[in-house]
Amino acid sequence: MKKPILAVLIFLLFLSLNACYKPENDLSIEEADETVFQGITLSKQDHPELNFSYSEHDGRHAIRDFTVTYKGNLLLLELSKCIYEYSPQGNLLDIYEFDLEERGLSAYMFAADNQGSFYLLDGNHQLIIKADQNEILNLAAFDETSLITDTGLIKNFYAESEDVLIVSALDTSDFSYHTFTLDVSGDTVIFMEEPIRGDFQS
Repeated sequence: MKKPILAVLIFLLFLSLNACYKPENDLSIEEADETVFQGITLSKQDHPELNFSYSEHDGRHAIRDFTVTYKGNLLLLELSKCIYEYSPQGNLLDIYEFDLEERGLSAYMFAADNQGSFYLLDGNHQLIIKADQNEILNLAAFDETSLITDTGLIKNFYAESEDVLIVSALDTSDFSYHTFTLDVSGDTVIFMEEPIRGDFQS
């Protein structure tokens, strides 16, 4: 009686081990859907393309904002000029020039979506500028009816999907931060949902 039971147990153990094993080239292995950015150091000596000086506009660093792509690459925004893209190893991949100042535009904050589009905040003209790696695609304006009366009240934002931004901004009625969902696909910024009290990063 013990031998059949022992044989069944060995067979079940074999099935369990076989189910846990997957060869390295098995394409059914699921990869993590998030990339952890470890951090890199970009020195002036190694990266002469970067502007390490201060802006004449406001005396602050010319490199004004950064974000990380879904591929794990680092994007750096130089104030009102261009976006630099670096690999996780710190290698320069590309520089995206938009000639913003020549067009009378500016940008001091930005985000990127998973389709390769950038969303730049123009505080001088109350605009969200959408661009790809080659050109400006759209200008979406905050108008007098906007829940955000001044882009200077925006603390930060990110692209949830193409043309949809999640924005944290100060509400001057009670001086607390609220989270807004914006549609920037057209000429005017559309507030898609009622704002939620609180900063999305808090």
